[in-house]
Amino acid sequence: MNEKIKLIIVDDEYLERNLLKNCIEWDKLDIEIVGEASNADEALKLIEQNRPDIIFTDINMPVMNGLKFSKLVKEKYPEIKIVVVTGFDDFQNAQKSIKMGISDFIVKPISDDEVYKSVLKLKEQIEKRRSDNEEYSALRRQFLENLPYIREKFYNELILGEFDEKKEYEHMMFLGINLRGNFYQVAAIECIQETAENEETRFLNTIQLLNKARSFFRGMIVFLDTMSRIIVINNDENTDLYEKCEGFMDKNMDADICIGVGTIKDKLNQISISYKEALEALNYKVAVGRNSVILHSNIRASGKKIYEDTESLTEELTFSIKSRLTDKAIAAADAILDSIDIKSEGAVKAIRIAVGNIAALCLKTLLESGKDIDFIYKENIRVNSEVMKISTMPEAREYVKALIKETIDISNSVNQHKISDMVQEVKKYIDEHYNDHNLSLTSVAGKMYLNPSYLSRTFKKEAGMSFIEYLTSVRMEKAMELLRKDEYRAFEVAELVGIPDANYFCSCFKKYYGVNVSDFKRADKRPDRF
Repeated sequence: MNEKIKLIIVDDEYLERNLLKNCIEWDKLDIEIVGEASNADEALKLIEQNRPDIIFTDINMPVMNGLKFSKLVKEKYPEIKIVVVTGFDDFQNAQKSIKMGISDFIVKPISDDEVYKSVLKLKEQIEKRRSDNEEYSALRRQFLENLPYIREKFYNELILGEFDEKKEYEHMMFLGINLRGNFYQVAAIECIQETAENEETRFLNTIQLLNKARSFFRGMIVFLDTMSRIIVINNDENTDLYEKCEGFMDKNMDADICIGVGTIKDKLNQISISYKEALEALNYKVAVGRNSVILHSNIRASGKKIYEDTESLTEELTFSIKSRLTDKAIAAADAILDSIDIKSEGAVKAIRIAVGNIAALCLKTLLESGKDIDFIYKENIRVNSEVMKISTMPEAREYVKALIKETIDISNSVNQHKISDMVQEVKKYIDEHYNDHNLSLTSVAGKMYLNPSYLSRTFKKEAGMSFIEYLTSVRMEKAMELLRKDEYRAFEVAELVGIPDANYFCSCFKKYYGVNVSDFKRADKRPDRF
């Protein structure tokens, strides 16, 4: 039910007020007279108490006339509609004051019809304003409900560098985000949940940790990135984000987490760089272990020796694994591990980094060999877990040795399946195109995008006979079927099986079956071999 429109009548004469009250049926217009006043002071008190939508006021009143009163009301309550009731003599002067926002004028003596028309017009205006206000309020409620998600979208655009700095300051003001100054630093918190039962459990665990993070990192921006990592943006130069993250880690030792911290930046558009650094630091969890805070500025030094000094060894290792040279691959891996100074403070970290890199290379090789992505994903999880348990060089050597052997064995198996599938595809092609006079090793190799020499070697090894031997066998078997029908001559059969030279066909037939074509056709009793 719509709220009634409220009206106040202001006039120093009772009869005039009474006349207005009774000139039309206010209830039928959904208008309620909520008060009467004989002067401006009384009226102002009524307005404060009732907040009317419409005021009817006489122009000539003691203490304060109707125009001054109207001006005062419009200054304080601009949404209130005011109708000034005036005598003819004052009408022209009153009209001059229309700029102050008076809605209408009614000249005495009061006409019922004039009052009705004026009120009806005001009623439409008020109802439209109310409707607009309701729509605006609904939209505002919707906006406020979605504000957290809108902010989160903005934060993700910010850390990815997908924004125009000049425009974004206005955008931030609109969203109520305060990121000013010249101090920006990003931390990324990863919740490791390998043992989580399902996706729902992982999500709930992440949300629980997110709530803890928002409570702990008060005054900072905390949200989820697109990969469900908890991101913290620090804009306060008086707060050490690294120490803050260590405190968060200490308070949440029951959770399996790792935190990467990027370097400090002095420009808003560099937040994305600090974010990338935080993710890079996170990648070193294989090296330093879980439940640790990794500062990006520290990882370069720890990884420099491995990545620079062992580049050629890594290339040799890659080549050896792909070439399935087990002994050479193990030797190259041992050499990489030998380059680590086991007496250094970060020896364990360096060992884990090296083993992690070797493991990543093995998984990449398996992926390139054709192993499915689900297998690689599961292996990656398993390998990461096992690498984190390595703390000595002998453990590292033993693990790497076993991993390389396993990788090469799997690659060989996958490759064998590929070869078998390829040979079967070639056989199928021959079975379907044996009648093509131009069918040859070279033509089939071209169709399969293979090197003819490679196809020749591989086919013979897998099929137990050469390409031409298999082709000949197919043609001879098809020829025997056609000859048994006794519908074709020898030269016709030769043509049908892809051998245009009849003499050559007869020679091949005798060599394959040990009997001449003519003898075969005349024989009353076929040998068992036929």
